Amino acid sequence: MNSFLNSKKSLYLFIVLAFTFSVVIHFVWLYLNYNNPQYFFNSSPIINTNDGYFFASGVQKALYGMHQNNPLVPGIWERGLVFITTLLAKILPISLDSLIFYMPAIFSSVIVIPLILIGYLYKKPLWGFLSALLASIAWSYYNRTLVGYYDTDMFALTVPFFILYFLIKSAKEFDFKSVYIAALIFSIYPFLYIPGKMVAYALAIMYAFYMLIFYYKKDDIFKFLILVFISVTPFHLPNPYEFLLKIFLLTIIYFYLKKNAPSKKNLIIAFAIIFIAFLFSSEAVLKIVNKVISYTKTGVTEDSLHFYGVMQTISEASGIPFLPNPKNPYASNVAYRIIGSVFGFFIFLGGYIWLVIKKREFLIALPLVGIGLFAHWGGLRFTVYAVPIAALSAMYIFFWISDLIDDKSFKKFFNVVIVVVAALLIYPNIKHALEYNPGVVFKKDEIKDLIKLKNIAKDKDYTLSWWDYGYPLWYFTNTNTLIDGGKHHHDNFIISTIFMSDSQTLAANLARLSVEEYIKRDKAYKEFEKSGKLSEKYTMIINDNKVIPSPYSPIIDNILRVNQKNQKDPNEFLNALENINYNLPKKSVDIYLYAPYKMIGIIPAIEKFSNVNLTTGKRKRDVLFLPLYLRKKAKDSLIFSNGMKLNYKNGTFTTGNGLAKLRYFIISQISNNGDIKVIPQIYNKNSQYVIIFVQNYGTYILMDIQTFKSNFVQMFLLGNYDKDLFELVVKSPYSRVYKLKK
Repeated sequence: MNSFLNSKKSLYLFIVLAFTFSVVIHFVWLYLNYNNPQYFFNSSPIINTNDGYFFASGVQKALYGMHQNNPLVPGIWERGLVFITTLLAKILPISLDSLIFYMPAIFSSVIVIPLILIGYLYKKPLWGFLSALLASIAWSYYNRTLVGYYDTDMFALTVPFFILYFLIKSAKEFDFKSVYIAALIFSIYPFLYIPGKMVAYALAIMYAFYMLIFYYKKDDIFKFLILVFISVTPFHLPNPYEFLLKIFLLTIIYFYLKKNAPSKKNLIIAFAIIFIAFLFSSEAVLKIVNKVISYTKTGVTEDSLHFYGVMQTISEASGIPFLPNPKNPYASNVAYRIIGSVFGFFIFLGGYIWLVIKKREFLIALPLVGIGLFAHWGGLRFTVYAVPIAALSAMYIFFWISDLIDDKSFKKFFNVVIVVVAALLIYPNIKHALEYNPGVVFKKDEIKDLIKLKNIAKDKDYTLSWWDYGYPLWYFTNTNTLIDGGKHHHDNFIISTIFMSDSQTLAANLARLSVEEYIKRDKAYKEFEKSGKLSEKYTMIINDNKVIPSPYSPIIDNILRVNQKNQKDPNEFLNALENINYNLPKKSVDIYLYAPYKMIGIIPAIEKFSNVNLTTGKRKRDVLFLPLYLRKKAKDSLIFSNGMKLNYKNGTFTTGNGLAKLRYFIISQISNNGDIKVIPQIYNKNSQYVIIFVQNYGTYILMDIQTFKSNFVQMFLLGNYDKDLFELVVKSPYSRVYKLKK
């Protein structure tokens, strides 16, 4: 039996079984939602991550020549996922929509291979197999790799764990070939997952510490380290030249060092030069520190103007507790997300310590454990990195106990116990998969509205909306945006101001000015790239140096001349934009304002970006925009889920401060063709509170009177717009699109 378990046949069998298990669980969401027609478009299921449309737009660009006027859509060699998807789209007889939906479940399930290989490396095949079953479907890994989660997360953990396997193998067996393979994978990792550079740097540095501490007497360790640090040192070449050159150099150096024996002194000198080049080229330490700061920093930015920071509005970048709150056990926490249970979490922590004591080479995995636990401060996205090590650690301690048992009968019994423990650890993760429903980015009927816009607009036109919708707008409308999932910093101020201002003139002028200036700057940037000469007309002056910012930098910084000697006063600038005769640039493209009705849920986050005095960084006013959901009706009253009670007979409602009066109670009814019927009830004209009932969605919204006057509420919830400034071009019960007339 033992000979079979350690054979290649069992290795392949375990890989097939674990891979199949992972794929099946990753397909659970599709099985549970197959009968929901809103989750399908053009006979293909719809993906469930906004960022997926960034890469999918890149594939459209490569396959169909779309997005030629969008400077932010990635090229085929800029992102590995775009390259791989484009290649598969040309080979496989399925639509692009279907391909991007199914890819994550297949590629992410490859994680089982390095886990099983680790088990075989230590002659404990069941250890690797059971760990693979657990890790492949663990809570956070499943969330970021299930069908429809088309993103580079499918590579984020799989690739570094292959690296980790070969690094551990090289350390355990002092095997030069293994470190060569690890170096080759290191070289290509950033192409597949750009943020992976930080993970690669951490693993490389930890590997160097380990080898220097435990193998300092061996001259050959510097051969190992030379390969590793060549692979992680950025050459700053465009892809594919970056990783192809590295692969070529690594191969040449590997075979040279394998056949020759340079002196230890020469190896040390070579390694020192490469390591210094790594530090300067990668700015590794600085980048790691800055990355940590960026995920823990909140509040406004600290330029000469104080824009509201974006990170604290992103839930996955907000810290989470280590353990679940008994009052809300399903809220995000480190324990559940890493391994699915508190029981498993503590076994993982103890198991990893014991694993390192017994198999010291697992110290190399410490950065992955550290990144996973950093989620407590940095946000839930980091938990995924600890998942495979957590699975290995939790299972290892039981296999270690099994090795201590001499009695064969009891050993067999204990092995059954191990399988039962594995099942107990796996079960909550399967349960989570059965309950988890992230929905889809846009439902079928919402996509139909975007297709209507695509049929109206040209590929050079711009659609302005919140950054959450930027990438889907690229993909479905073939138009351009000012903010998106990657460019959402100072320019959030522009979009927030357009939607939350009470002046439609300001909104129209700001939209036109921002887009035209962005187009001019992009044109100057392209000219600069081609000729190497700066265009004086569109050059920013930064610290007395003439610079043309990249398309990713905020256009509002150009408009307000942020950090320049002639910086504009933002308050005077906004006041001037309210003038209908404001001197605007010449119109070169059409501009559309888009908002789906589900944007109601994120208005409290959106308003923060314009509700800040840019000169002081302080909030301008307290904003009230509170979606309410009906719990039950009583006599003359509505009782909401938050406990608030509205007496619709006399227009009073309860608040934390007692009883308050309404100015208006308004019912907004949206017909099937998108027309809005408004039924107002006036109560007290001196009150500062309004409730709008969006009947189609069963949503009541309590707001202050100034928010009630905002463009979002007036144009998108009530259908009131200035026909001299805007034209309503798309309307439905799901969204509205306005076109600027000038």
